[in-house]
Amino acid sequence: MKRIFTLQWIILISLGLAGCTPINVADETPERAGSTPTLTAISSASPTPESIPTPALTPESNPDQESHILTAKQRERLVIASHQYLADTEAEALIIARQMDFVLRDGHPSNMCGPLAIAILKDAGLVNPYASLHDFWLLRPDKNPNTIAETFPPDQFELFRFTTPTDEFDFSAFPLQEGDFLYLYAGLNGTFEHMLTVTRVDEGGRAYTVTNINTNDGYLIREVLLYDPANPGVGQLYDWTNREINRWLGMTGFGGFDVWRIRKPVSDPSLEQLELSATIDEILAANGGEWHILIRDSQGETIYSRNAYRRLHAASVIKIPVALLFFSALENNPTRPENLTEYLSTRGPGRTYAQLLTAMLVNSEEEATEELSAAIRKWGLDVPKTLTAWGAPNTDINLRTSTASELAGLLQGLYDGNLASPQAREIILPLMAEYTPNDETRLGKLAEFLPGWQLYNKRGTVVEGLLVVGDAAILIPPQGEDGKSYVLVIMGYPGEVPTNDLLMVNTIESIAEAFALYLQANNTP
Repeated sequence: MKRIFTLQWIILISLGLAGCTPINVADETPERAGSTPTLTAISSASPTPESIPTPALTPESNPDQESHILTAKQRERLVIASHQYLADTEAEALIIARQMDFVLRDGHPSNMCGPLAIAILKDAGLVNPYASLHDFWLLRPDKNPNTIAETFPPDQFELFRFTTPTDEFDFSAFPLQEGDFLYLYAGLNGTFEHMLTVTRVDEGGRAYTVTNINTNDGYLIREVLLYDPANPGVGQLYDWTNREINRWLGMTGFGGFDVWRIRKPVSDPSLEQLELSATIDEILAANGGEWHILIRDSQGETIYSRNAYRRLHAASVIKIPVALLFFSALENNPTRPENLTEYLSTRGPGRTYAQLLTAMLVNSEEEATEELSAAIRKWGLDVPKTLTAWGAPNTDINLRTSTASELAGLLQGLYDGNLASPQAREIILPLMAEYTPNDETRLGKLAEFLPGWQLYNKRGTVVEGLLVVGDAAILIPPQGEDGKSYVLVIMGYPGEVPTNDLLMVNTIESIAEAFALYLQANNTP
C-alpha cells in the first residue's frame, strides 16, 4: 500500500524521529542507556549500589504463583476493552484516534500510545474513570510526575524501574501481568518512546498488548505479542530493538522501561455506586467548576473519586491537620504535660491553647491558627516528616495545599485514633461537631437526611484572589448500630465551566443529598 504522508508524519521525518512520544535522543542520560541491568522497586527502600542481571522476585512477580490481582472478570474486561480499538488500516486508526478526543479531535495514530493505553485501563475499570487521555498525549514520566502520581497513586500502584534494554531483559524472572502500564525509554539507539498496557497473558505466560504500531502500511492498532518466555527473542519488545526490522519504522526500549503495577485487588463498583456516580456527575455538570472529591468508607472502599490525588487549596480544611500536628508536637515535647486538659486550659500565648483550638476549629479564626502553628514550630516538630509518616506528603499547612485523598486519610486517622492520642482525639472531634451558624449548609445537609448520624466536619472558603468552596467530614452511623462510617472530602474551584460561590455551595449540598439517599437505599448501616 502506498504510504500517505500526513503533515504530522512529515514533521516527524524532519526531526529524524518516529513513532509515539518522540524524544530528543541527545537528551538521554547514561542511566537510561541501559548499559547496566537494574531493577528498582520505587515504593520500597532505596536500591543497593550493586546491579543485578536478574531482578529478585516478589510475591506479585513470581511466575509460579497462580493467584491474580485482577479477577477473571476484570481480565476478560481488559481484553474486550482493548479489542474495541483494533484498526487494520491507518484510515481506521485515524478515525479511532480522533474519536478518542485526546487532542481536540485532531489526534493521530502515530502519537496515540499514551491515550490508548490509558483508555484501555479506563474502559476496563482499572484506573479512575476521570483520568485524562490528553494528559498522556506525548507524556514523559520525568516531565509529568504529577500526572503519573494522580493516575497511578502509590497506595494503589507500585512502580518498578528497569534500565536493562527490553531485548536483554529476562521476562521469565519478572513476568508482566495483565493491567501493567509500561513506559519504554528510547535509550541512545532509539528513536521514540512508547506507552502501552499489558492486555492479556495466556496460559503459556505469553504477554500481549493492543497498541499503535508503525508498519509498512502506515500506523495501525494491533494486538501484538510482547514476548514468549519459552522463546526468548520473539515478540514486539525484541522487534523494537531490532535494527534490521525497525530501522526505518522506529526503535525503542534500549533505555529500559518502567512498569506501574496494580498492587492490591481492584473493587468493581456496585450498580448503586454507579448510579450515585452518575448522579454526582450530573450535579457537577449542571453547576460547573473544577472538583476534587473523595468519598470512602471506613474499610477503605472508594465510593466516588474525582481528582482525589491532585493537589488542591484546602482553605480552612487545613486546620484539621494543624490541630493534629499541634498535639503531635506537644506530645513529643520533652516537657510534655501529664495532664493534657489542665495544660491546655492554663497555658498559651495570651489566650490559652484550649481557647485557641476552639477559635480555630469552631470559629475558623486565622489568628488562632497562626498562633497554634507558631507553637508547632517552637516545639520543633518536623512537620514534613510527620505528614509523610501519616501518608500525607503533599500536605503543606503553610501553603494550605493537600489532596482530597490525603485529607480523607488524615480525617480517618483522626477518627480511628492512629494520628492522635485518645485525649487529643476527644478534644478535636467535639470541636468539629460543635454547632455554629450555617452548620446546616454544605455537608451539614447530611444531618437533615440522616437523623441520628454523627457528623464531624470542617468547612473551607476562600473568596479573595482564588475562589475555593469546600467541606470535609467524618460521618458516623447512629450509636448502637453496627455499620460503616464514611469520610467525605469535597473541594471546588471555578474551573473551565463558569460557576460562583452559590452554585458551588449548592453542588456540595446536592452531593450530600445524593449520598444520603444512596445510604438509605442500601439499608446502611
